[in-house]
Amino acid sequence: EWLNNLTGIVKDKPQLTIKININCFIPEPFTPLQWESVIDTTSFLQKVELFKAQLKIHNCSFNVQNPLEYGLKAVLYRSDQLFADELALDLVGLEEWYDHIFDSERGMGKKKLETLSLYDDLPWDHIDFGISRHFLQNERMKAIDHKLTFTCQLYKCYNCGLQRPPFKENVNCYVESENKPQPGKYEHVLRNFDLSSEKTITYGRGLKRNESSGQQLVRKLRIKYIKKGTACFLTHQDVGRLFDRASGIAGFPIAYSQGKIPKPKLSFGLPLTLGYESEGEYMDVEVLVLKEADMLEKVNKFMPPGIVITEAKVIYKKVPSLVNSVNEIEYKIYYIDASSSKGSFFDELSSLWSEEKILIKKEQDDEELEIDIKLYWKDLKMSKDHSLLTFHVLEGKSIRLTDIIDLCSSWQNEKDLFAISRSGQFRIDSSQTRHLMMDLL
Repeated sequence: EWLNNLTGIVKDKPQLTIKININCFIPEPFTPLQWESVIDTTSFLQKVELFKAQLKIHNCSFNVQNPLEYGLKAVLYRSDQLFADELALDLVGLEEWYDHIFDSERGMGKKKLETLSLYDDLPWDHIDFGISRHFLQNERMKAIDHKLTFTCQLYKCYNCGLQRPPFKENVNCYVESENKPQPGKYEHVLRNFDLSSEKTITYGRGLKRNESSGQQLVRKLRIKYIKKGTACFLTHQDVGRLFDRASGIAGFPIAYSQGKIPKPKLSFGLPLTLGYESEGEYMDVEVLVLKEADMLEKVNKFMPPGIVITEAKVIYKKVPSLVNSVNEIEYKIYYIDASSSKGSFFDELSSLWSEEKILIKKEQDDEELEIDIKLYWKDLKMSKDHSLLTFHVLEGKSIRLTDIIDLCSSWQNEKDLFAISRSGQFRIDSSQTRHLMMDLL
């Protein structure tokens, strides 16, 4: 957008000459941009060529500075002593060092070059430079959300941190406490602008969870987790409370509703029967921008045995809910003890599968209905030690596995020999191709 504006301004003014200096982005310390990522030389030069092609101005000169030098400078801004010592062992020249950092196999500095969380510890956090970290965080969030910060001389004091006595000689806005500028002092000036109120709304027990979602930029995240062992006896509500508390202890801020009783913004997929294990459960959760990459590393540490987050992906586009996305589920019934002799349950299950119709009675709206559950039963695969059952999900409805296995008379006698696990939830497209929930993003 600004390229188009610049082209329009210069087009009719041939006497103007514009000089543009371009360098690889540096996450400068003590700025709202200090958490941003660093790109490699190849990507940087590609973007420069694209920039030149889009900016069609004849009276404009380019000066592309050395991206190698600026990339190393950015790495050193974020690195620690141990990182520097290891790089020094292999340091032969500037290009060798840079290649070592961006190496796909070793990737010494890969994590440090990625976008950081606003709440990560930075190498210079122990230095008091005047500007507070909280102020920089707010400025970064407002920039992502395309919000302007008006000058404090006209608007109000933002409490950036420079009004403290140690910096009295470095700023011209320091005043004694009795005359210290207060928020809202220049309300008469604001009447000339169409500005929304920046009042922070808080509720509940803690400041971190009470920050209004309207004041922060949130992003939806889809996570995949497994549920094994004794964790299979946790209900859906238990798992929701578990993620809420584990995130709070780990310092991983998830978004909360802004009602009288704030609740975490979590949404689950199809419910799992109590007592069943699962190799892939899914949940959508809203988190702060730039924090989504921390979930596996931070929250997993505080999960009980049996529940592990295996994958997390950001949802960048509008997608159907988990419940509406799944149209096929798969269960695995297997022997707990591999050395157990084959019982009669598997034989009964195979016999049941060969039936053309399987009618059961269910109550719905105080009426007893007869339902053919064979319509929902898609497939049965048998092996020596386990069976694999696949069910259709039609318009968000399916049958429970217990509707099938309860029809086998030997199940009551042999159920202690088996364990049940939901092995997958899938989306089948028009070409009958299976997609996992993470592949839909």
